[in-house]
Amino acid sequence: MNPRFWFLSLLMPVLCLILGGCSGGVYTASRNELDGEPIVREGSKEPSPPVAVETFWRPDQSISNPPPAPKTEEILKENLKEEVAIVRTSYGEIRIKLYDKIAPKTVENFKVLAKEGFYNQTTFHRVVPGFVIQGGDPTTRDPKTPREQHGAGGPSYQVVQEIALPHVKGAVAMARMGNESNPEKKSNGSQFYICLEALPFLDGEYTVFGEVESGMEVVEKISNLKCDERNNPNQRVEMTVTLKKAVVK
Repeated sequence: MNPRFWFLSLLMPVLCLILGGCSGGVYTASRNELDGEPIVREGSKEPSPPVAVETFWRPDQSISNPPPAPKTEEILKENLKEEVAIVRTSYGEIRIKLYDKIAPKTVENFKVLAKEGFYNQTTFHRVVPGFVIQGGDPTTRDPKTPREQHGAGGPSYQVVQEIALPHVKGAVAMARMGNESNPEKKSNGSQFYICLEALPFLDGEYTVFGEVESGMEVVEKISNLKCDERNNPNQRVEMTVTLKKAVVK
């Protein structure tokens, strides 16, 4: 072999390596390394580290359809000071803290009715010592309405159940129709009751949405009133319900 060709045959691989290294060739990553085309930094032959994008989703959603980001007004609403309900009667005042985060739909419905004056002049139409006092039926607003009809009324709709909290003493919960006609355990639209004692046998059956913060002595007074055979007090116990900003300590 001509010595000149022998020398070139040795030199060619070296030249290829040099030229390939200076040509700015793109680094090629395998699909096991990156999901998609590699991202190449300017002036570099290696890809930038992959960016991890987390998609939060619920079982009823596909990853391609993630839940929308919360709106600014919704975030602000979450940070508003909570409200308490003030139930005024001729026997005194009952102050109720509302569990907005645990039973949001129930509390919102209660607040809307209170702001509209729906509860005003309705009565506590059912009182049972050691058990509950119950009210919020619009049919009780008119004193001329037959007492037999008390407890049968509401705002003509139901509220989805939000069953989570136990029936402790002072718990405030929504009344509802029985399981036979209401297997989803939806709450009555307006009638609520206040527990005079812890009532664990009601847990898992009714939506608790609040708790008496002060005024349990008023609840006790009402529960001890003389009643007819339907546990309806012989004397009307009217209420007014208003909302007030809670004092954040």
